[in-house]
Amino acid sequence: MLIVAAVVLFVLWVLFHATGALVNLLWIGIVVLAILWLVGLFRGRSTTV
Repeated sequence: MLIVAAVVLFVLWVLFHATGALVNLLWIGIVVLAILWLVGLFRGRSTTV
């Protein structure tokens, strides 16, 4: 019974860390896209003004 509980906890721990890494990658992607959007916005404004 203890081995089964340990395996279940280990799987949950691995899934938790995997989703945490995915969330971190998602945040990094959002930040990169926001920076690219701001650069494009400033370039667009500088060429029109």
